[in-house]
Amino acid sequence: MAENRMEKNEIEQARVYLTGALKIELQPNQPKQGKGLAAIYVLFGVSYLYEENYKTAIDYLQKSINLIKGLDPHARMDVLLAYNFLKLANVYQQQNDLELALSYYKQSLDIYYQVPLISKLRLARLHNHIATVLVLQESFEEAFAHFQKTLEYQLQSLSFESEQLLSTYTNLGMVSKFLKDDFHFLEYYQKALDLIYLTNSDGILEAYFIHNEIGTFWELKGEYTYALESYELALKVNRQFFSENHPSFITNYNTLALIYSEIGEYEKAIEYFQKAFALDEQKECSVPILLNIGMVYLDMEQCEKAEVYFEEVLYLTVQSAYAQDENKTNQLLYITALDCLARTKGRQKHYEEAQKLCKTAFILRSDDLLAKAVSFVTFGSLLNDQGDFDGAVVFFHRAEMTLKTLDANHPALAKIYAFRTGSTYYNKKEFAKALSYYEMALDLTVAVAPGNKRQIKQTKYGIDRIMDHILEANQSIQLTYYEKPKTFMGGFKWNIICFFKTRH
Repeated sequence: MAENRMEKNEIEQARVYLTGALKIELQPNQPKQGKGLAAIYVLFGVSYLYEENYKTAIDYLQKSINLIKGLDPHARMDVLLAYNFLKLANVYQQQNDLELALSYYKQSLDIYYQVPLISKLRLARLHNHIATVLVLQESFEEAFAHFQKTLEYQLQSLSFESEQLLSTYTNLGMVSKFLKDDFHFLEYYQKALDLIYLTNSDGILEAYFIHNEIGTFWELKGEYTYALESYELALKVNRQFFSENHPSFITNYNTLALIYSEIGEYEKAIEYFQKAFALDEQKECSVPILLNIGMVYLDMEQCEKAEVYFEEVLYLTVQSAYAQDENKTNQLLYITALDCLARTKGRQKHYEEAQKLCKTAFILRSDDLLAKAVSFVTFGSLLNDQGDFDGAVVFFHRAEMTLKTLDANHPALAKIYAFRTGSTYYNKKEFAKALSYYEMALDLTVAVAPGNKRQIKQTKYGIDRIMDHILEANQSIQLTYYEKPKTFMGGFKWNIICFFKTRH
């Protein structure tokens, strides 16, 4: 009766029944106290756990455990002991004492494994509890193993439509991401999606999360076609729940715009950025969106339009105290706008103004190494445009060294090697050095972003041009290198890079 009351969240009424049972159990004419009293104490403990009165819950659960351990071996109540350990683990997990929680979960599991004909679902739940704690402890390999055991027992007991299976597939995909286990990441997230779509599951919103996770996965690998497909599926899911003017679409449109920008579909990128901007009625994301639009126009060599957007960003950031805000993200938006405007002025051959803007941005960057690398690239590009190739190379090398302190294989290094340092050596007619940097760029791109076909094609085209000059200079040296592409890009674009487009 008390258990039924607790399931209905009628805690006080449950305790009335438990108190009555306790009085009966404690009467002098009752047999030796043990099993009945232990069961009552554990239910008292659970009742206080419902109310988050953890200290009292622990006291009752511990009383129950002590009584059970004091019984003769043949009279032991192993299942109840395991249940006590499980509830103690729940308490300690709620209190964020993860070591104790893990210890009690494992003790409970050990006992259940010794019980004949134990429910597979009970074992699945315990493995899931253990895996959850291990994730919180960032012990991802061990967590993955326990989630797999969870799945193993669930598959033996549940139907294909079970939401518990969906949760486990999602958990396995999430842990695989932390382990950088690409195969299992894609396998388990795809199984989760299959379950959602084949069963018309109520977990369709989970599909939105999964499509975005997969999209980010492919984006980081430079596989923009796959990333675009996943992000568009996320947008499709979102449209099932909200009207087109819902603010949640800001993230969808912004993400799609970033991908279109990366693959060179600039008009499409601007279209989606403008959609995101139009939905931002609270103007919480307007500044980064305007900054992104300006960057796209700069990539399109439409400097006058880019300048308008960058100056608007500077105006808005100053008006809203972005520049003085202690939030580093807000400061970075202001500084990035300065740097972008400097690059725009450089393209317009307003070099003195460009250098002033770049110096201001550099001073404000403080300890942000990635941002400093951007400034070094901008300084170098301005010098390169003015024909000071030696000075440009110095700044590009500084950018390289700065990025290498963050990651020896930082993806942005590939662009610097080829389109900055390599191109400057090309302008100096030092073709051997130019070739060396382009080769490094190609190797790095293939290693860290094999799906970035556009960048690989640009780099190979640059190598081909350099090889032509080397062969012309020394016809006696027979060199065989990269096969010329059957079709060439319409004019090689030596655009100044920015290592990121901003996300809100």
